[in-house]
Amino acid sequence: MVTKDRFWEFMCEDLNYRFFSGVVCKGFDDLYKRMPVSKMHYIPAVNERTAIYLCKGVMLAGIKSAVFMGSNSLFRVPEVYEGFLDDFKQSLLLFVFIERSTEFKLIPSYLPYIKLTSRSKVGRIGKFLDNITSATENGIVFIDKGFLV
Repeated sequence: MVTKDRFWEFMCEDLNYRFFSGVVCKGFDDLYKRMPVSKMHYIPAVNERTAIYLCKGVMLAGIKSAVFMGSNSLFRVPEVYEGFLDDFKQSLLLFVFIERSTEFKLIPSYLPYIKLTSRSKVGRIGKFLDNITSATENGIVFIDKGFLV
């Protein structure tokens, strides 16, 4: 388990991510409220495609960005990522908040992913990112509700 403050400290200070966008997920309201506005920016999006393209624009300025979405939108990942992969050859991190049972077979085999549960440590994100960013790949981090306290 990881506190919400430690999650943001790790993302913003340790990994230097400064911009986030996504469709707000009801089960993670408290995570949004704990965002350190002095260290990062968050723009809510009406859909996943909009969130990805907002991050894409910010990444063009050299700022690390990530997208948040709920697991109920997981079926849109291939459609949304296809356009991103075609248009932009830079890695993008996608956080998917798991609110219920998730069908991992919906994830395209070319996208690496990890699942963070109540027993996971925040450092797993860093190790995962080391692997995908060195190869300029996209990746998905699944966050189970029990991971954040």
